Amino acid sequence: MSPGLFRLALASVVVAAHFTPFFLGSAAVALFFVLSGYWIATMWREKYRHAPAPYLIFLVSRFWRLLPVFLLATAAALPVAHCRPQGWSWLPNVALLGYSQIACKPLTPAWSLDVEMQFYIVAPALMLVAAQGAVARWSLLAAGAISLLAVDFYLLGGSFLIHGLLYFTLGMLAAQRGWQAPRWLVNAGVALAVVLVAILMAHPTLRGTLWIGAHRAPSAIYSQQVNAAVALLLTPFALSTVVNKSSELDRAFGDLSYIVYLIHWPVVVFARDHFYAGGGLGKRLLVLAVAGTAIYLASVLIWFYFDRPMNRLRVAFVNRRVSRPAKTAQPSPAAP
Repeated sequence: MSPGLFRLALASVVVAAHFTPFFLGSAAVALFFVLSGYWIATMWREKYRHAPAPYLIFLVSRFWRLLPVFLLATAAALPVAHCRPQGWSWLPNVALLGYSQIACKPLTPAWSLDVEMQFYIVAPALMLVAAQGAVARWSLLAAGAISLLAVDFYLLGGSFLIHGLLYFTLGMLAAQRGWQAPRWLVNAGVALAVVLVAILMAHPTLRGTLWIGAHRAPSAIYSQQVNAAVALLLTPFALSTVVNKSSELDRAFGDLSYIVYLIHWPVVVFARDHFYAGGGLGKRLLVLAVAGTAIYLASVLIWFYFDRPMNRLRVAFVNRRVSRPAKTAQPSPAAP
């Protein structure tokens, strides 16, 4: 699968998770973190590190890429939101950082953007660790992973911040070391993920780990663990997509994935509040079809008239400040 189409498929899984009881949204977000780690490491090595002020240009570029659509989607979500930000909580609704920590989130899926932005802030330091010799690199990563997991489970109560960082770092390591999963591992991971989901959905007691309706089954407490297992099994497949050729259309699919991920939320909330409840299966399917059409049509319009022009300005800003060395001086993907 091409990289842009795969990212759009992940965004569609998140949309489905918010519209139906079938929940694999956390697995999709985890795979987004893997891909983000891969592309950030690649862009840093090939572009940003050649800028006169690499860290500053890198952060400006990342904020510029995320904020415009985030602010537009937030504006669309505020009229249908079930809460209104108060006091200081307005700041994360504008600056993004801190969004995952506030109680009132008009644009609920944006919590992951806050987490990802925090990863961007520490990404250059992580890449320095990844560039060390094998013994030092794996020792530092193992010590860091154990420490983070201890903090996560004993102090933060299982925050996705720590889990997400592990996925993000995995993607960065794959890019830094030029690692590509062998075909047998990609196929085995996909097959095992499909079998796992099929078994869970077929078992009456375990179905609640993935089928989370209004009345949650006791097994729903294991939903995040199941999503994590699916994400790990599909990580080789996700990393196999980044080496495939990407056409201009496929890059547009990749851009659309970000817009769909955010703009679907106000549509979901509006549809749930006004049309989705109190009807049979036929009515729900009709609402789902209309809402889905509205989500993807709005995303295309936003991409064409808003996101693409903003992104062209960002790319021009970065390119004016980046001086690339001669091609012969470029390190290979496997070089530290």
